[in-house]
Amino acid sequence: MFGLEKGKHFRKLDNLPSRFSVVCFDFLESAFYCIVLVSILMTCVFTHMTVVGSSMMNTLQNDDKIIIRKMYYTPKNGDIVAISRGRKFEKHLIKRIIATEGQKIKIDPKHGAVEVNGKKINEKAYLKEPMDYDSAKEISRTVPQGYCFVMGDNRNHSTDSRVEEIGLIKYNDIIGKAFLIYYPLNRIGFIN
Repeated sequence: MFGLEKGKHFRKLDNLPSRFSVVCFDFLESAFYCIVLVSILMTCVFTHMTVVGSSMMNTLQNDDKIIIRKMYYTPKNGDIVAISRGRKFEKHLIKRIIATEGQKIKIDPKHGAVEVNGKKINEKAYLKEPMDYDSAKEISRTVPQGYCFVMGDNRNHSTDSRVEEIGLIKYNDIIGKAFLIYYPLNRIGFIN
C-alpha cells in the first residue's frame, strides 16, 4: 500500500511541468491581449501629451502629463483641448475653447470683459490673474462654421486665437478633450 501511494505521488510530479507550461501560456496570452487592447485604446480612443509652457496655468502646469479623449468629441465652450500643430505650429497647443461656430466673441479692453453672444462669461474659476488689457486690442467677431476661438487660462502669457499667428482653430485640427492629469503624482485628477 505504501508503494502504491508513492507511485501516485510521482505521477502527480510528472504532470507538474505541463501544468506550469499551461499557466505560463495562459499568463502570456492574457498579457498579449492586454497590450493589444491598451494599444488600440491609446491609438484610437485616447492619447497622452505633456504640457509645454505656462499658457494654461493654473489649471495645467508645465510638464503635466495629461490624457486626451479623441473619439466622439464635439467642441464645447469651456473645454480644454489639444490642437494639432499641423503646418502652423511648432508643437501641439493646449487651450480652452471660449466660443464655437456661430457664436459671437467680444473682448472689450476698456471693461475687461470677454463676452460670448452678448453675455460676459464667468472665468474666475480658472483664470490665473485678471487680463492685462492695456496692450490688448478689441475683438468682435462671429466664429465661422467649423471653427472655434481658443484662449489660454494664463491670459497675459498666452499665444492664442487673439493673435494672427494662431487665429481661429479648425474643428479638424482639434485632437480631443483633455480630461485627466496622470503625472506628477501629486496632481493626479480630472481636468475642469
